[in-house]
Amino acid sequence: MVKFSVEFSEPEQKWRKDAEGNLSAESSGAEHEWRKDAEENLSAFVNNAAEAWNRLSHSQVEKSVQAYKQSPTETARLYHRDLVYTEIKTTLNQCDISEQKIPLFAETLTEITLTDSTLLHADPASSINVCCRCKTVEALYGLKQLIDSGKMAYHFRRIMSCLICEQVTAFVSMSEENFDKCLMSLTDAAG
Repeated sequence: MVKFSVEFSEPEQKWRKDAEGNLSAESSGAEHEWRKDAEENLSAFVNNAAEAWNRLSHSQVEKSVQAYKQSPTETARLYHRDLVYTEIKTTLNQCDISEQKIPLFAETLTEITLTDSTLLHADPASSINVCCRCKTVEALYGLKQLIDSGKMAYHFRRIMSCLICEQVTAFVSMSEENFDKCLMSLTDAAG
């Protein structure tokens, strides 16, 4: 099992004009309170979606993932990626998840699934800790590439921004120690 953390910046600052037209930052006195509630809500959302997705058999999705990896052309890869996305979105539509968030999270889950990794759960802490199962060394490197390329930050930023109706910046990271530990475990298992 590999973990990565997702942290968010403060929402964009709100400004107001005083009687003379001068701009000043609004202060609600609860600048940091949004984060705890939002991260708990996002973690619950991720857990509900992961639970719904993981309880189903995915033999067709696994075939599409393999076909995606072996596709010689971008058009063929997009076709197989779309099959995976459609299956995930159909599953999430049957859950108790806001319709508005389903396409955003289906994109995130598709990216993870295409690496041959499985999203297990998310826990709110000082950031959100997301746990995935990587079946192979290739899957682990694929997940690391998603994180290092900024794609995971992009997806989590979109989901959190939708959740709180404000723009935030997401930072996603995987510790070297965690990566190395998972890599060693996968290498030992491969024998």
